[in-house]
Amino acid sequence: MTAYDATRLCDLVAALSAPGSTTARGRRLQDLLAFLIEPLHGVKITDENIYNIGRTEEKDVWLRHAREAAGMPFDDRDVPVECKNEKTRTGPTDIAWFGEKIRNSGGRDGLLLTVAGLSGRRQSGGHEEIRNQLKKGTRIVVITTDDVLSLHEGADFLELLQIRHAELRHRQGYRTI
Repeated sequence: MTAYDATRLCDLVAALSAPGSTTARGRRLQDLLAFLIEPLHGVKITDENIYNIGRTEEKDVWLRHAREAAGMPFDDRDVPVECKNEKTRTGPTDIAWFGEKIRNSGGRDGLLLTVAGLSGRRQSGGHEEIRNQLKKGTRIVVITTDDVLSLHEGADFLELLQIRHAELRHRQGYRTI
């Protein structure tokens, strides 16, 4: 698989801390996601910043993958991605709302890309809400920008997704975040 351009990866991550509106900060995180999936066969972004028919919910990104060809761990072929480029850790309210958006779209899987990680410790805050969502049948795989900085190629990103998915399923939460 093609290696990531390390300089470009570092530049994209560094740009996440630049000031700007919520929309501009979120867009920079979406650009990072697009860079991460670019070398992956069978994975593409199909929509960005799209609202449902009632305009009550926005999905930051929709990924589509051919599971067998791509190696993605998700059962759903179309997976919404929530991009949280905030200084504070992602908390239970945002995670619960993302879980609701996943279920409202008929899905079970989602990807949360967060700059700051999850709030609370393993038994509270965002971590607890990840478990609550799992109890409702919704699997939210969480990736942080710290994770991203250790990636060298697309295969590393796929492996990270698979490891986090397995951790969520086996432990019903994250010890590595």
